[in-house]
Amino acid sequence: RWEKDRFNGDLGYYYTKTGTSGGDDVRTKDKWEVELKHDHFWLEKVYSYENLKWERDVIQELNARRRASQPLELPSAGSTFKRPKGGYAAALIEQAGLKGQGVGGARVSSKHAGFVVNIGGATEKDVLATIEMIRNRVYETSGIVLEPEVKRL
Repeated sequence: RWEKDRFNGDLGYYYTKTGTSGGDDVRTKDKWEVELKHDHFWLEKVYSYENLKWERDVIQELNARRRASQPLELPSAGSTFKRPKGGYAAALIEQAGLKGQGVGGARVSSKHAGFVVNIGGATEKDVLATIEMIRNRVYETSGIVLEPEVKRL
C-alpha cells in the first residue's frame, strides 16, 4: 500500500497518469488532476534513468524509516488498526498509555504503538484480547472506535 504522506506528494513529477481504485471502481486521471490523498492508488510510470534512480533512493529511504520506526525485529501482523478519520491509530493508542501493555505474550509495541507484537509465546487468544483491550481503552480516552486492519482467517 502506497500512501502519499510517505512521498510528500512529489510523485506527480515522475508519473504520467495515476488512478485510484475503490472496490470495482477504477478511475484514471491525468497526473495533475489527481489528489494523492487516497489510501490506494496505482501509477503509470515514465521511465528514465533519473526516475529509476529517484525511485530506488525513495525506496531505500522508506525502508530505512521503517526499520527505525517499526518493530520489524519482532513477529507481528503489521499495522493492527485502520487509520481513523482525523488522526492516527498509533497516536491514540500512545495517548491512552498502552505502549508495552498487553495480554500474555502479545504487547503493544514500545517502538510503534500501531503494532501488536509477539514478545514470546503469544497465542491467538492473547493477540485478540490485546486488540480488544486497545479498542476499549482508546474508546474510553478519546471516544474513537478503532477498526482492526488485520483479518482473522
